[in-house]
Amino acid sequence: MALVKAKLWIEKTFALDSQPTPATIRSWIVAGEINGKIINGNCFIEDSAPFKAPENTKTKSAEPQVRTGSVMRELARLGIVKQ
Repeated sequence: MALVKAKLWIEKTFALDSQPTPATIRSWIVAGEINGKIINGNCFIEDSAPFKAPENTKTKSAEPQVRTGSVMRELARLGIVKQ
């Protein structure tokens, strides 16, 4: 599990106008929405698999799995995804 600083991950993952705040990233880590760790007060994200896999992996549906939670609410609030 390679960890990268949250700031670098944010810059690599999100468009400039849609970048979450460090407080948001911290809350996503604490809530288990993304794979990461808080070390000495600094947030680090797992580089190879930052987002948690959907919990409902037993069903093999043709429909895409849509996650709910604080990440999706935040992305919807920013206008990146529709709810």
